[in-house]
Order: sequence, then C-alpha cells, then structure tokens
Amino acid sequence: MISLIEAKRKSEDVRRDAQALLSAFKIPEMLGKFGTVFLTGSFMHGTMLKPDIDVHVYNDDILFEPIADFLRGLISRPEVRRLTFNNRMNKGRDSEKYGIYLKVKYLFNDRNWNVDIHFVLDKYRHILEAHEKEWAELSQEKKDLIILLKAQLAEQNLYPASPLNKNSFYSKEIFDAVRNDGVQKIEDLSDWRKTHPFPEAHFE
Repeated sequence: MISLIEAKRKSEDVRRDAQALLSAFKIPEMLGKFGTVFLTGSFMHGTMLKPDIDVHVYNDDILFEPIADFLRGLISRPEVRRLTFNNRMNKGRDSEKYGIYLKVKYLFNDRNWNVDIHFVLDKYRHILEAHEKEWAELSQEKKDLIILLKAQLAEQNLYPASPLNKNSFYSKEIFDAVRNDGVQKIEDLSDWRKTHPFPEAHFE
C-alpha cells in the first residue's frame, strides 16, 4: 500500500502540472472578464491527486452570450478534447444552483484534465466562503491524511468516484469523513460508507 511520502510526491507532481495548465491557457485571466474568479478544490487546499481543477466565477448577473463566445474560443483549441455545457438558468435566481456550468477536458502534459467552471450569482458566494473556512481550519496532519486516503483508494480503483461503483468515494466525502467523523485509515472508510450512502445526486 502506498506510503504518505509517495502519496505527497504524487500530489505535488499533479499540482505542478495544474499550475502549468492554468498559466499556459491563462484560465484565471480569461475568466476574469466574467466576474470575480476563485480557484478552489484540492488544487487550492493542497490535497490534489487527480487532474481536476475547480473554478468559481461570481457576478451580480450571468450573461449567456459572452459565455457562448468564450465557448467558441475553446472549441478552436486543439488541446480541448471535450466540452460539457449545463445551462442552469431555468433554476431561477432564488436557487443557489442558478447559473452555468462548464466542464472542459484538456490534454496537457500527457494527462487528461478536467477543468470545472461554475458561473454563479455573487449573492451565493458565501456558500463557497463557508466551505473554504472549513478547509482553513483543518490541520496539516488531516490534510496529509486526506492525500494518503485518496492515494490508497486510487490503488483500489475507488477514487475518483464513479457512479458505476457505489463503493467509490469523491473528494468531499473523504473530507467529511476525516473532518467530521474521525476516519483515520482506509478500512474506516468501508465502515463509514455503510452509514453514508453513495451520493447519487452528485452526478446528476
């Protein structure tokens, strides 16, 4: 089973590539014209193990046409292999899910990357800020444990999560298990899953 030292080495390697991708494609700069950009997720928390970057863009309003122009620019890039577009404008402005979601798949440095971009109304920024505060309060020891658990689960094809495998885990679950429920080792996660059903809605 993988050691913490090796798991952290893998994490640092993926994070370096993530930083290089963000710089190469000027992603924060390009998204800045749509609002206030927040990089979040494991890239910012120092627990990265899979090639996946989360970006939130906040504004008082979300305009479809400028984002459509942004999409057209992405389509022309050979490194962009797939785009997923989810229009959530029909949710209504009183829903925290109101907005637009993009998943951009890049091929970069021989890795297939997911960049998840969420265009969200500014009045819902507090939701992300509350989650970031939880991460800020987490000790380095627990962050290291999260890296180790992710790496050990990956060895068993249980991370990243897949809707085809109800025994797999996504990152938020591992965070909750460590932070809220005192999980210390991979065996504990099997017991934890018995009382925390696989989150089907996460993949809708």
